[in-house]
Amino acid sequence: MAGARAQPSVGGRRRFLLLSLIMVAACLLAVGVVTTVLYRHELDEHREHLQHSARSQARLVDAIARFDRETATRLPQTDPPYDPAKSAPKNNFAFRLSSTPQAAFGFGR
Repeated sequence: MAGARAQPSVGGRRRFLLLSLIMVAACLLAVGVVTTVLYRHELDEHREHLQHSARSQARLVDAIARFDRETATRLPQTDPPYDPAKSAPKNNFAFRLSSTPQAAFGFGR
């Protein structure tokens, strides 16, 4: 029986199974550690990006406030009273005609 293979012993199977379980556990541990490290790194980068954005927005608001303070002295202190008649178009048909021909003649309603 030269072609017949020898059956592995029960102890050999047990050892192979134990080795396989150890390898699976080691792989899962490595994946867990790498995932945790990458997540923390990405979280730190995102935190830095948000802090940079917040500082940029604060500088923008500060610049707008500074501009408003500087130009407020050059503007009139009171606004003229609001008059709706002055802000409305004089001729509604002419206003519609100037916007689009379809609006002037009621198309697309």
